[in-house]
Formats: sequence, structure tokens, C-alpha cells
Amino acid sequence: MKSTSRILPPILCLVTLAVGMPAARAAAAAPSPAWRTVSFDGATFRAPASWPVYDLRNDPRRCVLLNVHAVYLGTQGPEADCPARAIGRTEAVQVQPITPATLAPMRAGAATATVAGRPAVVAADGPADHALVAAFPDLGVVATATFGTAASIARQVLASFAPAGATPSPASTPSTTAPAATTASAATGATGATGARALLAALRAGSTPGRTAAASLPFGATDALGKGFDTCTDPPLTTLQTWYQSSPYRVLGIYVGGANAACTQPQLSASYVASATAMGWNLIPIYVGLQAPCTGQPFATISKANAWKQGIAAANDAASIAAANGLPRGSPIYFDMEAYNPHDTTCESIVMTFLSAWTYELHVDGLRSGVYSNSASGITQLAAQATSTTFHEPDDLWIANWNGTVGVFGDPYISDSLWAMHQRLHQYAGGHSETWGGVTLNVDSDFADGMTVGAQSAIGYDGGGPNVVYERTSIGWGMRKIAATKGVNVGPVWSPDGSMIAFSSDRWGKWNIWVESASGQHPREITHKGMYNGQPSWSPDGSSVVFTSNRTGHDELYLIDVTTGALRQLTFVGENQEPAFSSDGQHIAFASHRTGQWKIWLLSLAGGLTQLTFGPNDDEHPSFAPDGATIAFDSTPPGGTTDIWIRQPQGSLQQVTFDQGNDSCPTWSPDGTMIAFQSDRSGQANVWLLNLTGGLTQLTWGTTSAFERPTWRRA
Repeated sequence: MKSTSRILPPILCLVTLAVGMPAARAAAAAPSPAWRTVSFDGATFRAPASWPVYDLRNDPRRCVLLNVHAVYLGTQGPEADCPARAIGRTEAVQVQPITPATLAPMRAGAATATVAGRPAVVAADGPADHALVAAFPDLGVVATATFGTAASIARQVLASFAPAGATPSPASTPSTTAPAATTASAATGATGATGARALLAALRAGSTPGRTAAASLPFGATDALGKGFDTCTDPPLTTLQTWYQSSPYRVLGIYVGGANAACTQPQLSASYVASATAMGWNLIPIYVGLQAPCTGQPFATISKANAWKQGIAAANDAASIAAANGLPRGSPIYFDMEAYNPHDTTCESIVMTFLSAWTYELHVDGLRSGVYSNSASGITQLAAQATSTTFHEPDDLWIANWNGTVGVFGDPYISDSLWAMHQRLHQYAGGHSETWGGVTLNVDSDFADGMTVGAQSAIGYDGGGPNVVYERTSIGWGMRKIAATKGVNVGPVWSPDGSMIAFSSDRWGKWNIWVESASGQHPREITHKGMYNGQPSWSPDGSSVVFTSNRTGHDELYLIDVTTGALRQLTFVGENQEPAFSSDGQHIAFASHRTGQWKIWLLSLAGGLTQLTFGPNDDEHPSFAPDGATIAFDSTPPGGTTDIWIRQPQGSLQQVTFDQGNDSCPTWSPDGTMIAFQSDRSGQANVWLLNLTGGLTQLTWGTTSAFERPTWRRA
């Protein structure tokens, strides 16, 4: 990696280039290079004679790098030895067989064309990403020709394609007229013009021959908390599975495109995204577009006259890529703006105009905006725009500062008060190799406390005012009201499939249990008697809710069928509260005062009661872990403060919080690795998150209003 230390402090200079990049890259733009003939499968073409030719079929670990002059034949192997980062594009070409994966760049806007008299399908967005892509059905290949400053060389390479055995000649520029001739197919069994039209029709239909279109993914923008990594080429799913099982990482940066993306992404597809998130990865989509004109590096750069238009074009290109790869509306995409000279005011104006347009257009396209940049250049200048009324600021920042700090605050170049509500990622270490489960990758190290793409697993809680029940997505921060129409609404709990919520409300003057859709629609009251009905908990099959009611003059537990309203009283002695269903639906843990102290008891629906906790403490608010046997609860010693404890199936107890404040109302994460709870350790009740392998995080930051009684959505 190379550093522009003449511009920025060395530790902060994060512009990196692939090893072996020619120093005199401008020479590639020479108008008349010497040419040689290259053959691959059923195709022959011409390329500059000085470019090395790599046959990836015989060299599967070679990384396809588009910031060096080269010819690549075939598809990059899944175990390719790629660097953590490679930025910039120059003139290079890759030729691959036509397959669904290699046609991925042929997104919406592709068109039939005649390339040197040959029927082809060409991608329509070459100028935006500095790549010309053409599929030749009669030759059975798809060719990608990238360029930095010499687009004419890329055009000449594509114009030279001919059948194997013919004599190609780099001459004309590809035209965009409809194909006029039909030639026999050498590889696909389709005639040239007919094959091109069929291929175009399949692409526009969202599929290719032999490929099933991917279904829409059931998630959007979510928020991640914890360690992550990014690497130049998206790792294969087998590597992701190994690293998920062996490493501390749960966040993954994936490169999706852009004019300066130097690595190819043979893995990237809607199915790849769906599979990675299904494993549990939270993804950071990265777009490496045009760079600042003052980097001191030979990148494709933003122009002063067209900065706004180019920002719009980059956002639209990124949106097209997102749609092609199954990223739904609401997903974030992070623009990678590498380090540049922060003292060049003209350059600053150009970059800020471009990034403002990027955010503006992504929002128009229904996506969220992120920006990755060096803390001493791009991040500093974005922070300076925080008070602007005209600048379109990104939703999240990804701060590049290789200071080794595993966290998102404390950077000297940006105030901790900006982008403070879980809106930051931090790249804290540059390229280095790590091995987990026997698999080695060269990676950058990241810490996330902000927006990603991942499967939703939300936390709900009470707070922020008398009419509000909130949801925050993932370990999440995307706060929205989910029960806030009338009255006071508390204690939200999701049905097992995530489609419904139950909560307690006094909207008609008495506390009753209500249910509504998870989107906050169609509220329905399901209890109608007593002064208080509350603390609902769903049965695992979603058919019933167990709750507390004082309808007999004492707090007792009841089970109600959500559809029919059929009611069953479960307890009859003493005060009984805070019921929680086990995962098998056969047991209910609850707190009871029947012995004169609050203790945790277990009720079997088949009959029978068992006391689970003993001793001088008051034990309340039980919560079953996903294993259906481990129980978290809060415990208060005489005259002391409340802490969270865990009761193991065999009966042993473990204290897991130790603060001088009061920690209570625990709820388990769906995977059983974390517990959310409420605590007043900050002086006001807020929601906190305990990672049982280590680490404690504050999720809400109320100072005048309490945030209480968290609950986890499990679907």
C-alpha cells in the first residue's frame, strides 16, 4: 500500500494501490500501442502486446486487478489471493464464458449492438463505471474492458472480437445499431442476432437462461454493533461460513462497483447477499466511484464543472447495482472517497458538491447514504457541513483512521456530537492477513455502530413520552413508533412470526391487552374486564397470550386465545406477575409473592408448580433463553441495588451485571448470545445490551424520559 504522506499525516493516509501498479500509468493512454492476438474458447481478440496475459483456469489464486494493465482469461477463483484494498481503474480486459454470474454487470439498460459487425449485447453504463461490457452470444463469451483515461483502447479491444481462428484487427469503435447479420453460434447454439436478442430479453426480464431470478430479500437498512472487516474481493460463502463460526466478526464490507473499483466481484449476486445475511452477517455495501481531483493519485476524478451531475450519476448507478443484487429499498450504500488534500479549497468544494448530490439522489432512489473517507480530509469536511441548510448530509459516516481504537468515538477530526445516534463505522486498521478456521484473508479491520444491511432482529421498549412504544431495528437504532395512537401504551411483545405485536393500553380508561399488526395497523382490544390487564407474553405458536390481570382483586395469570377470546385462569394463590412462555409452549415462568417474597416460579400447563429461586433476594421479571431452559431474571438484595442473574437448567445461578445502578427486565436475543435490559446507571432508565461473551452497550440515551421494558423480536 502507498501513502500520500506529503498531503496528510502518515497514519491517516489511507489511499492504497495494488502492489505492482506501474508507476508511469499515463503511458497506457498512448494512442498506438503494439498489439497481439489472444484466444479464449471460441473467441479471438487483440490486446496491447505489453500487457501480460493470465489464464485464470491455470492460475486460480490470481486476483483480477483492474488498476494494472493485463488480460485475464476466465473467472477469478474463489480462493484468489487479493489485497484488502485496491483502488483505481486503468486499461485492462477480462474475458469469461457466458454464464449467469458473468452476465451480472449487464444490468437494466443493456442493449443489442453491432460490435465491428458482430451481434452483441452491451451494458449501457460504461462511462459511469469506466468499464465497457459486451456479451457475444455467437462466440459464447462476455468481455469487460476497463479504462482510466484511454477509453479508446477499451473500445478497440472490444471491436476486435472474432471467432477462434479468424484474424482480429483493432480498428473501429463499437456501434449501437441493431445487428444486421446472422452467424452460426460457436458456443451457445443460437444464431448471432437471434442469440443477442434472446439474451437481451432474458436480461430485461431479470433472469438469464438457466437462471432463476432471486426473490426480494426480507430486510432493509438495519444497524450493527461490533467488529467487522472488508477486503477487496467479496469472500466466497464457504469462507464466510468458516469465519462466522471461528472469528469475532459479524460485519462485512462488500464492494459493489464504481468507476475506481479495482477488484472484480465474481461472488456478488442476490443469492450471495441473501445467503450471507442468512448466516448472520451484516453487510456494508461499498461503491468506489469518482475521486477527488486532488488525491495525487491516477484515479478517475470528479470534474469541477460536472460535480453535481456526476454525483447524481454515481447514485443512480449504485441504485441499479443494488437492485440487481437484491438489496431492497432502504438499504445503505457507502461511497468510498479516498484521502485527498484537505487544504485545497477548490477541491473541497468539488468533493462536497459531489457527495451532496450522492446523498440527495440515493434518497430519491429510496436508499440510505453513507460516506467512507479519511478522518483528516473527507470526514473533517463533511463535519464542517453539519450546520449547512443546503448540503445533503449522509445518514452515516465510515471514518478511516488507522489508530487501532476499536470504537467509533474520540476521533480528533470530528466532534462526538455529530452523527452520534449510532451513525458511525470506524476502519481502525489497514490491510493485514488474518486466519480463522484455517482460512486466510487480507483484510482491513472495522468497528460498526451504525447502518448496514442484514436480517432484522428488533428490540422494542417503552419510552419517550406517554403514548409511545418504540422499535429499534437489529441491535438497532432506526427508532420508530409502533403503538402510539391513543392513551398510554406499554410492554410491546412481538408474535413469534413477527407479524403482530401485543401490548397493554389504557386508551379507553382501563388497562387492557391490545394486538395489532407489526406495522402498527388494525389495533384490536382482546381483554375487557378488570382495572388492569398487562404484561403479555405470546405462546410459541402465536395463538395465545399469557398476561397478568387483577380482575379477581389479586394479580393472577390468564391465558387468552387471540382469535376467539377464550380465557383460562392459570394461578389462584397470592400475587403473580410477569409471565414468560418457554420455547416449547409447555411452561410459563413468572414472579410470585406467595411466600412473602418475590421469587421465580415455573408453571406447567399440564399441571404442577415449581419454585426456582430461593434466598433473601426479591427475584422478578423472568425471561426464557431460546434453549427453553435457561432463565434470566433480575434480583434485588435487601437494601441493595438490582442486577441481572441467570439460572441454568440444572439450577445453578450466575450474576451477570454488577453496577451500582438498578439493572432489570432482561430479555434474550434470538440467538441466545445477548441480553437487553433496562438500567438507571446513567441517572435515567435506558435500554442497555449485554453481550455474554463480553461487552456492554447503551442503546437509548434518554435524559428526561425513561426507556424501559425492552423486548426482542424473534422473526
